[in-house]
Amino acid sequence: MKNWIIINLLLLVFSSSSTAQDLPPCIKSLNKTTSLSNTTFEKVVYLKGNRKVYQFAIKSVPQCLDCHNGTVFYDENCNEIASFLKGRGARAYIDYGYTAEELGKAGYPDIKLGVKKDPVSNCIEKLLSNTDSLERTGVSRIVQVRMKGKVLYGFERRVDPKLANCKDCSTAIVYYNADCKPEVTFRVGGIAGIKGDNGYTASDFTSKTTLKIVWNSKVVKNDLNHKPNNDLKLPDLHRTYVVDKNLLPDFKVFKLGDKIIVSSRDGLKHIRKGQHLDTYKIIPLTYIAQTNSASKPNAALSKQSQIFYIEPFKRYFKIVDKSFMVTKAKYLQTNALKSTNKVEWMVALELR
Repeated sequence: MKNWIIINLLLLVFSSSSTAQDLPPCIKSLNKTTSLSNTTFEKVVYLKGNRKVYQFAIKSVPQCLDCHNGTVFYDENCNEIASFLKGRGARAYIDYGYTAEELGKAGYPDIKLGVKKDPVSNCIEKLLSNTDSLERTGVSRIVQVRMKGKVLYGFERRVDPKLANCKDCSTAIVYYNADCKPEVTFRVGGIAGIKGDNGYTASDFTSKTTLKIVWNSKVVKNDLNHKPNNDLKLPDLHRTYVVDKNLLPDFKVFKLGDKIIVSSRDGLKHIRKGQHLDTYKIIPLTYIAQTNSASKPNAALSKQSQIFYIEPFKRYFKIVDKSFMVTKAKYLQTNALKSTNKVEWMVALELR
């Protein structure tokens, strides 16, 4: 009988250990210990509809009157979906789609209920289902946000750990609308701090939900020679501009009032008075440049920019703050640049 009890106890220990080891990395990271309180994983709670949530206990020292004690639940993407806490008073919250009963908290007083979340657009759903391609292209997290009354989607990528301590480096996150068209690009870090284009600012964020975390995403090289993996058909970069001024003779083909449409998939289209004049083949590349923050001429290079090689002109170009910037030097091959540190840029066209 004693042996039977010992065997069962050992099986219980191994089962608990296996459960803890199988936790998603972000769930493991939620375990925290401070001098005032501890947040500790307790168990996985399985719900109807093949759903599961992760239960954490928060325990604080009695001397801390403003600290909380209670239970918090997270989904697989580490979104907090419910909390039942007591401190100076009791407070409880449950996300839309969950109930107190299924979380084992029936009868808890004064529960605040969350509102129904915005549905995910069809084109984003297709991208979410392609985990392998997301991993290969370095996408680490897809988020759904609401800004200025619009539902947008951001694809966050893993950055090379070597750049983690680079104070002058910034990363760019493009947010797409429900039609998978670019809506706004936010640049985070470096000189820019947090800066959005198209009239958006950081204060426009009113909600943020993680739709998917890709645990095995690759670190994408941030150099000019790296060719992005095209297995993942991310929404096309598609922007339309009007030429305001031509500042470089090599680009005299573009006249005042001409339209240029830059598409990472279809090339650069040149339109004049509604007539399609030409389409130039462009090859997209991505880099992160490090610059001296005290140097004004190079300030634009502190941002993460998408740049292109435009074959007929034998130059690289990028568009920064409505300026069509090109490399001062010409290059016969698309992989000719070995480093971004000494690249000289000049404005060829002013756009609006």
